[in-house]
Amino acid sequence: MKQCLFRFLFGCWLIHFTVFPLPAQTPTPTKTQELPSPMGTLFDGRSFDIGRFFAGGLELQQKEAQYAASEQKWSYWQAIGSYKAIISEYKPALAAFDQLSRKRKPLAAASPLNDYKAVPAVEAIEKLAATHQIIFINEAHHVPRHRAFTKQLLAKLYRKGFRYFAAETLDEVDQELNQRKYPLEKSGTYSHEPVYGDLLRTALKIGYTLVPYETTVECEETEAEPNKCIKVREQEQAKNLFNRTLAQDPKAKILVHAGYDHIKKDVFFEGVPSMAVYFQQLSGVTPFSIDQVGMMEHSSTEYENPLLADAVKQNLFAQPSFFQAKDGSYFVEEQNRKSYNAQLFQPPSQYQNGRPTWLLENGQRFFQKIPASWCRGSFPCLVRARIASEDAQAVPLDQVVVPAADRLPALVLPKGTFHIQVLNQSGKVINETEIKVK
Repeated sequence: MKQCLFRFLFGCWLIHFTVFPLPAQTPTPTKTQELPSPMGTLFDGRSFDIGRFFAGGLELQQKEAQYAASEQKWSYWQAIGSYKAIISEYKPALAAFDQLSRKRKPLAAASPLNDYKAVPAVEAIEKLAATHQIIFINEAHHVPRHRAFTKQLLAKLYRKGFRYFAAETLDEVDQELNQRKYPLEKSGTYSHEPVYGDLLRTALKIGYTLVPYETTVECEETEAEPNKCIKVREQEQAKNLFNRTLAQDPKAKILVHAGYDHIKKDVFFEGVPSMAVYFQQLSGVTPFSIDQVGMMEHSSTEYENPLLADAVKQNLFAQPSFFQAKDGSYFVEEQNRKSYNAQLFQPPSQYQNGRPTWLLENGQRFFQKIPASWCRGSFPCLVRARIASEDAQAVPLDQVVVPAADRLPALVLPKGTFHIQVLNQSGKVINETEIKVK
C-alpha cells in the first residue's frame, strides 16, 4: 500500500518522487539498528519549535551514514533537504534532494530552445495578468528561490487587479493572519521558512487577502483504493479555493502559489486529476499555469534538466525568463504541454558572503555582518533576525547558521530595526540583542 508521510506537514512525499525520479536500480538497504523517524526528529506533530528543529537537524546530520544505509534513507534525505532550506543553507538543501535524483545526460541534439526567444518572465506575467483571471505558479518545497520569484510578482499583479493570494502552506489554524498582517511560525506548514514567511508578509502589506485552501479532511487509503487520499486532497483543495474566492466574488483575480504538480492542468498522479483540474471544473475558469520545478537549479548541472544546462552554457538568458515562440506561446517540454502554459528558467545562483545574491532583492536588502561574539563561543549557532515590532513568534525575516568563529556568514536585511536571537547546538537561546540597519 502506498503511504504518504507527514501529509499535512510536508505534503505527500510520494508525489515528490515523480518530480525527483529514483534510480532505475536501487540497492537493497542495509539493515541497521532502529533509527527514529527523520521528520519526527525535527517536528512534534503539527507544531514547529525552532529549538527542537535546529538541534534535531544537527543530530540527523551526525547520523548520516546510518540513515543512508537504512530503509529510511529516502525520508532522511527529504528531511535533511527541508531542514537545510529552512535554516537558509540553500545549496545543501538542493544537494540533499539530489540524492533522490538520477543524473541527467547532456543534450544529444540541437536544443529546441533555439527556435525561441528569451523574454523577462516578470514582465511577461505582468502582461498576462491583463487577460487572465487566475494564475497558478508552483514551487519545490525545498527551494526558497521559487518563493522569492513569486514575491516579485505581487505588486505588479496587484496593480492589475489581483486581490487574493492563495498559498498551499496555509490552513485554518491561524485565523488572525489577515488582520495581523504578518505570519507566525504556527501560520503554515512551509512558511516558518523566512523567504516564504516574507512572501506572505509582503502580500498582506500590499493589500492581498490570503486564502488558506489545504484540506483538513481525514482520509485512509486501502489496497482497493491506493490513491483515494490523493484524490480527496486534490478535490478538497480545489473546493476550498473555489468556495473562499470565486464562489463569493465571481470576478476576483487570484494568484495561487502551490507545490509541485498540484497546478498541472491534467493528471496529478496515476490518473488522479490535479487540484487545478478540479478547480477549473468548479469555476469554469481556465488558469494560466507556470512551472518553476522542471527547469530549476540543482546542486550540480548533472542533475539539472539538460535544456536548462544547455541554455546556461549558451548564455541564452541572464534573468528569470520564459522562452517565447513566434506565435507568442511559451516553451514547455513536450511531455508537459498539456500540464503547463510556461516553464520558468532561472540563471544559476551567485553567492556573496555565503548568501545567494537574489536575497538582496535588487538593492532593497543589505548584508549585515554577524560578529562571532553573538554565538558566545558556541558553534555552530543559529542566528535569527525578526522585525522588532512583530510578535516573538513571528517568522524571522532571515536566519543563518554560523559554523565557526572564523566562518562568519552575513544576514540579509532591509532597513529597519530587528530583534536578534541566537540558538546553540541544543536549541537553547543563548543571546538576544537588537540591531538597526540603516
